[in-house]
Amino acid sequence: MPKIFIPLLLSIVFLFSCKKEDSSLTIVNELDNIILQNVEWDNRFVAIELLPKQSAELKISPRVTDLPKADFIRFEMKSANRRIGLRTAVRFEVKEEQDVRVVIDSALQVTVQ
Repeated sequence: MPKIFIPLLLSIVFLFSCKKEDSSLTIVNELDNIILQNVEWDNRFVAIELLPKQSAELKISPRVTDLPKADFIRFEMKSANRRIGLRTAVRFEVKEEQDVRVVIDSALQVTVQ
């Protein structure tokens, strides 16, 4: 019994030590009086709606998604009764075990979808 137990225990310890942590993508709305809707990255919803000064986080599991991965952030911008579909001008990359924070503000370059 002890001859089998030690290799089994070492295998379990090795398996759990190789487990990769989740990555995350956090998007922050820093636009005054602007609501962001249908916010997505890599065809995944990050938030249905982000009010000014709100943030939302997307957890990305390395067991489900091949990383690194880069994509645009797409969203609808709503102000008063107007709405426009936009995407970032640059792709944002998420790597293994990395936390990425993207601030949507007036300095961020976007293009109309």
